[in-house]
Amino acid sequence: MIKLVHSKLGFSLILEENRVNELVVEKPSLLAEIVRELEDQCEGQAGGFILSEDGSTLVIGKNSFFVINPFSLDSNNRKILTKLYQDIDFQVKNELYEEQAEFCQSYLNYMDCICRQSEFSLTYNIEPTCQELLKMADVKIDIEADTLLERIVEHIKISCSLLERNIFVFLNLKLFLTEQEIRELYKECFYRKVHLILIEAVYMGKYPEEVVCIVDKDACIIYP
Repeated sequence: MIKLVHSKLGFSLILEENRVNELVVEKPSLLAEIVRELEDQCEGQAGGFILSEDGSTLVIGKNSFFVINPFSLDSNNRKILTKLYQDIDFQVKNELYEEQAEFCQSYLNYMDCICRQSEFSLTYNIEPTCQELLKMADVKIDIEADTLLERIVEHIKISCSLLERNIFVFLNLKLFLTEQEIRELYKECFYRKVHLILIEAVYMGKYPEEVVCIVDKDACIIYP
């Protein structure tokens, strides 16, 4: 069982399959504090949130993503591309050995021709790694997404596959998606066994897939 609790506020979110946790924080100052604290912990700093699985504490930053602005999602960020390049490098070494040797010889011939054009004695990297070549070619994931929902789904797919994280926290996501889009997102997350947590400022009702926890303006915990 995976749980996310807050040591001071006292709420507890149990992350179960085919369920979405929604945390509604009605007091603006408290919401701001929670957002700041969770963002800091996702960056490796200390805070009041505790993530655990079967009693063992998990590092929040290594197991979850916190998305404050869904419009700024970058599915080609440094962490994703680094892991992508590592995976491709592993495949090349094990499956494209002959092609790699052929390319390297062509590369050396071409670089020798270039260097001979200069009046100076030049040196260069005679054996670039696959990852160096990928960076030089600016290899990226081609994201085909026209809507915000499609961008979110693509980002979840990529992050799950490459970074192996399965907990995603979104801030005020219901402000930007329709009910139909929300339900489609839930289906995608359930299919991929992704745990979804929504942090909202306003309670907008409860869908059948949701487990809702409300922290009211007096910091009282309510489970509607």
